[in-house]
Amino acid sequence: MTMTQNYRMCLTEARKRNVRLIARLLNDSASKTKLPVAKLSAKLPLVAYKMEYRIHELTRGRVLDEKAIKMCLLHLISQAHRRRKQRNQSNAQPSAATIVAAV
Repeated sequence: MTMTQNYRMCLTEARKRNVRLIARLLNDSASKTKLPVAKLSAKLPLVAYKMEYRIHELTRGRVLDEKAIKMCLLHLISQAHRRRKQRNQSNAQPSAATIVAAV
């Protein structure tokens, strides 16, 4: 069995509903991109389960409505963008002014 099948079997009904809501929101967002449909349909369920797990951990298991799930998704996405931006800045080559100032 794949990871999603194992994970899906142990979810409560409320968490399964959350996964469906997250998958629908992700699908609505991803359908606006130019990604191939086959790639989207292959990745979407796994991403939805991972996001549900992170939201469940973030909210400490509270029952959420659609609006709260959207807010949590936005929070998680903004954190990911912030981490990526910081990582890219730390990997960037130092400018000439930085090198001169260090000397």
